[in-house]
Amino acid sequence: MLMSTKDERTYEILNSKDLERLRDIVLKEQEDFFKRNPKFTGYRNRLIGICLCQGAAAHYIDKQAGIQDFDIWFFYKAEKDNLMWVRKRRSIKTAYLNKRIDFLKRAIPEELCNLENAGEIIKNYLLVSKQKTPKFLLEKAGIGYIQRPYLVKFCG
Repeated sequence: MLMSTKDERTYEILNSKDLERLRDIVLKEQEDFFKRNPKFTGYRNRLIGICLCQGAAAHYIDKQAGIQDFDIWFFYKAEKDNLMWVRKRRSIKTAYLNKRIDFLKRAIPEELCNLENAGEIIKNYLLVSKQKTPKFLLEKAGIGYIQRPYLVKFCG
């Protein structure tokens, strides 16, 4: 049963099948991004991880936060001569839980990409970055996934 409050959050429980459905939408967006932005095609093979972040990720973990929208972050290993700095988010309205999906991208400096697994690289980047957005992401949760879900615990 779908319940919502005035801020139009849904409290439907998310499970791994939901993340798989969301992943299909996310991977299509990644391909579409490179078609729209050919100058960044070198990043196609530099993907570190894709994370569901903030409120929806917190809801996946605690089953109580509610979902207002889905914030999807793509993290890539930066190219030295072609820094990806995409400030504008791309949003789509989807029939999936009738929620908006926001797609955001960030290139992680190469010197921070020397850890063994994607989750640790992303978490380390968020911890050491002096920018506001990574600090903001640390305040909530993050669920990282590419092929299958893996937990990246960003939350405090």
